Amino acid sequence: MSGYLEGIEGDFPLHHEVVSVLPTGTKAISAESWGRSAGAKTARIATQLPSGQERCVQLGSHVPDFGPKPVGKGDYHDEMGNYTHFYVMEYHDMDHQSPPESAVLAKLDNTVNEAWPEYDDACKQLIDHVISRLLGALQSYGRNIEPVLCHGDLWEGNVATDFETGKIVIFDPGESMYAHNEIEFGTWRCIWATHFTSPEYASAYQRLIPPSEPVEDWDDRNRLYAIKCAICDSAGHVGSKSRIMVTTGRAFNDMLYLCEKYAPPLESLEKYDPDKDISVTGKREVYDVMAGARRSL
Repeated sequence: MSGYLEGIEGDFPLHHEVVSVLPTGTKAISAESWGRSAGAKTARIATQLPSGQERCVQLGSHVPDFGPKPVGKGDYHDEMGNYTHFYVMEYHDMDHQSPPESAVLAKLDNTVNEAWPEYDDACKQLIDHVISRLLGALQSYGRNIEPVLCHGDLWEGNVATDFETGKIVIFDPGESMYAHNEIEFGTWRCIWATHFTSPEYASAYQRLIPPSEPVEDWDDRNRLYAIKCAICDSAGHVGSKSRIMVTTGRAFNDMLYLCEKYAPPLESLEKYDPDKDISVTGKREVYDVMAGARRSL
């Protein structure tokens, strides 16, 4: 096959472009199909360094060595003429069965933000009791949820009207996922929401697709999904209003509400405060999606 290496062991066709991103003087010994991926082909490449030492790589600064070190990336046309992208990283022989050391994950979070024991306690309550109750009920007593493709970040900044056609345009689907359809409404409860907070939008949607059973859990599920949105935005934007929303109590307050309702009492947690609840006060701090300026409603 044109462009592919010949005379190496293994069942995975190895292109010259892949070898070209390896350190100078590295020789490929074998390439074998390795591991599983839903959206890509993965392979284990055994190589020989100029010194004669063998090294394996895999095709496919806060905490050093937390993840595999990147080796290189590139693209080529495969044997069928398809334009193919590849990424090469160091290979690790790993244990997928045993649970990872929790302290390492905690260290990654706490190097960016100070430790917050109350938040950790609330998260544990949320995972152990709230999520299992609210999401478990969706598939109990014969109910079944079919995952659908969700945008994942469907807020006013990612939805607009085309001036020429008058049609709605949805963009920036960087957080797309297959999930429960109601997860899309999580952003509509957050502090940055503007017109999507109006009940008319949710009502219009629910006329076509009714709320999942149990219907009486809809608002609590929405509160849970809003917490997810706030935490994700906070983690990805240092200094963002979402980070303030979590740390000053808005998202944390939603966690307390759900913990008090569905989890056993925990003395280390403060009490839910309705004065911090957007759904009670109606007060929001949202962004001008064009200028990035904050305004209070």
